[in-house]
Amino acid sequence: MATLNEKEKSALDKKIETINALNRQILDYTKAQYKACELQDEAEKSLQAFYEKLSKKYNKGNAIQINIESGEVTPVEDKEGE
Repeated sequence: MATLNEKEKSALDKKIETINALNRQILDYTKAQYKACELQDEAEKSLQAFYEKLSKKYNKGNAIQINIESGEVTPVEDKEGE
């Protein structure tokens, strides 16, 4: 049975160490990405709930348009006749 010499063993250890470090980075990135997606979902739900609250206040629960720059709220007309 053959055995790696010190130079080969050192090179092998370094390559494995590099792969392990990259795998840890990928795991950290994946966790961060998952958390960001969770936070985005929560923020979207919060925004939707806020919109629904405003639509009740300004148009009896019917659709509204909100100008995010001026804060102007406009009821959306029902266009069934078109």
